[in-house]
Amino acid sequence: CSWDYHVLLLKVSQNNDKSEILDIDSHLPYPCSLEAYVQNSFPSVHRIATLPQYAPLFRVISAEKFLHDFCSDRRHMFREDGSWSAKPPTYGCIQQQQQLKESSSSNEGIFNLDSYRIMHTPNNDNSSDFSFESAFGQVLTR
Repeated sequence: CSWDYHVLLLKVSQNNDKSEILDIDSHLPYPCSLEAYVQNSFPSVHRIATLPQYAPLFRVISAEKFLHDFCSDRRHMFREDGSWSAKPPTYGCIQQQQQLKESSSSNEGIFNLDSYRIMHTPNNDNSSDFSFESAFGQVLTR
């Protein structure tokens, strides 16, 4: 079993205190120190060096850029028959006003989740240690 994607917030300390992870889907403490989160969420990551195609990938993007650019109409949460695959959140979809205006003339919803979710290594070389920038943030393995 593997996750398709998972979203969390890294709160970086501005005064040299420990940075924290805020992950509402984790069974770890909330918030959790970055060190404890990595140790407990990826306990066998050192073994991945022999199987780089299974290395976790991380997309790092500033909160400001994410909130400015990200849009989802939740289409990824529907089954083929149109029913919900899980109970949807009670809050509205994350959609940006400019993108809503631009799409108001079409019947298509706003959705760019896949631009954030789908991550490939440069040239799909299965490298175990890489980093690259894109319009949707920096993707890295470590």
